[in-house]
Amino acid sequence: MSIILENMISCEEQIGCKGESRDNHYDVVFTVDKSFTLPLGVAVTSVLMHNENIHIYVFIDEFNPGEKERLISTVEKFSVPLTIYYVDASGFKKFPIRGDWSVAVYFRFLAADVLMARCSRMLYVDADVICQGSLDDLFQMDLGEKAIAAVPDPTYLQNKDRDEYSRRIGHSGDGYFNAGIMLLDLQKWQDMNITENAMKMLDDDPEKYVHAQDQDVLNVLFANKVYWLPVKYNTRNNPADTYPADTALIHYSGSPKPWKEFYYSAASCSPFAEVKEQSFWTDEQMQPPVKPIEYRFMSRKYARLGNYGKWLIWQIKYIAQKIKN
Repeated sequence: MSIILENMISCEEQIGCKGESRDNHYDVVFTVDKSFTLPLGVAVTSVLMHNENIHIYVFIDEFNPGEKERLISTVEKFSVPLTIYYVDASGFKKFPIRGDWSVAVYFRFLAADVLMARCSRMLYVDADVICQGSLDDLFQMDLGEKAIAAVPDPTYLQNKDRDEYSRRIGHSGDGYFNAGIMLLDLQKWQDMNITENAMKMLDDDPEKYVHAQDQDVLNVLFANKVYWLPVKYNTRNNPADTYPADTALIHYSGSPKPWKEFYYSAASCSPFAEVKEQSFWTDEQMQPPVKPIEYRFMSRKYARLGNYGKWLIWQIKYIAQKIKN
C-alpha cells in the first residue's frame, strides 16, 4: 500500500473474537460515511442473520453518537469479529461526486489495499443492500482466472446508448457490472495495480467518469476479467418489494432509499423494514423529506396509497419550494 493511502487510515479498532483463526471467516466489507450508519447497521444485521463465520470490516470517516455502540452490539449478538478503519476522507474530495453520493464510494479502493495483507478475497457490499440468504456458494465460487465476480448492471443494459457510453469512458470489456456488490480476488487486484491505476484515472480526467464515478473506472480496469454472477447476488429492488425465493442480495440502488420516510413499498413490510425491526436500529426514525424532489416523492407515495388529502398537502409543499428556489 502506498504511503499516501496508508496515511488516510487514522485509526483501526478491533472488536470481538480476537485471536481466532482467520481461516474460519469470510470477509465482508462496507465503506460508508457517518450519514449512512442506519442502512449500514441494517445491512450488517441482514448478512449476519443468514450467514455464520463472517468477519465484518467497516471503513468510515466517523460515527455519530451512539451509532458505533449499536454496531458493536450487533456483532456481539451474532458472535462475529468486527474491524473498523477510520478514514481521513480529505484525500478523496477532489474526485467527482454526483447527487447524494459521498466520497465514501472511493473508500473501497482503500479497503482492498488495506486488506490484501489479511485476506485472499473480500466481498464488498454497498450499505443499501439487504441479504436474504446464504452466501456460502458465492464465497466458495471458483473464479478461475477472473479477478472479480459481479452482476451485470441493469441500468447499463437498458441504456440504448450504452455502446456510446462505453466508448466515452474507454470501456471495451465483455459487459458492464454493478459495483455495489463485488467478490474480489485481492492478489489479482494487487497484480493489476487497481488502486493506483484507478486513482490516477480519476485524478487525470475526473469529468470523464462523473456519471458512475468509481464504477466506471472499475469496469474499465477489469475489462474481460469479470466472472459474471447470476442476478440473485445483486437484485435491484422493485416497487412491489417482492423477489424470487432464491434471491440472496437485494440492492436498493435507486431512489428513494427504504430508510427515507418518502420511500414507497407495495409490500406490507419491505425486506429492509423487516430487518430493521429486528436490528438495534429498530427505534431510529425514517429520515424525513428535506428537498423539493423529496416533497414530490412524498406526494407520489400518498397518491399510490390513495390518501389524496396528504398527496395534495405534499404537492403544494413541493410546488411552493420549486417557486421559492
